[in-house]
Amino acid sequence: MRAENYQYRIKITKLNELKFISHLDFQNLILKTLRRAKCELALSEGFSPSPKINFSPALPLFIESECELVNFACTKKISDNFKETFEKNTNKNMKIKEIYEYPPTDRRLESLDILIQWAKYEAELFENKKNVYDFEKIIYNVEKCLSNDNLFIKKINKKGIEKNVDFKPSVKDIKTDGNGKIIFTLKAGQGDVPALRADEFLKTIFKDDYKLFKIKRTHFFDKDLKVL
Repeated sequence: MRAENYQYRIKITKLNELKFISHLDFQNLILKTLRRAKCELALSEGFSPSPKINFSPALPLFIESECELVNFACTKKISDNFKETFEKNTNKNMKIKEIYEYPPTDRRLESLDILIQWAKYEAELFENKKNVYDFEKIIYNVEKCLSNDNLFIKKINKKGIEKNVDFKPSVKDIKTDGNGKIIFTLKAGQGDVPALRADEFLKTIFKDDYKLFKIKRTHFFDKDLKVL
């Protein structure tokens, strides 16, 4: 019988200059920080043991986040001052927003790629673009997206064949706040509906103008739209 492990989930930020590092580098940073925080990470079995750790779906470069999730298992309980120790040993733009502790078990928590089904984003113009870009154009493009029955994006399949894929089912909602900020919810993780990247979505709506927007991921949801 396998030993029981202490299971945890943390919600962390990826802000400012951290948006310039890849998802793999971000994972490595988290793993190193957990070790610096003296976490006794549980290891998988087999020929090449690795830490029992699981991350939320990859965040593309140049996008910030307030809600990245990490599942990990430890052979011992984390310390009472874990949050302070973690933040002391990592980049200042990675902060722990929440810590969830689960009962000890010999089974892993459900994979975040399966648990997470939707993600909410906010996009707004960079400060130096707000005076030169027409807010009415933003509203027009958002309303046009809402009124269209389809949202075709070119994709290349595993055989190297390019085809148009309709991603309209991957858009749960989209709206503006009246001040030029766009708030939208897109499919994430695994499932029958294809996941859609925030930058690809904005590029489809705004063409090259999508580069004028700074994008931030703010929430993850499960299949029942419960905030994670």
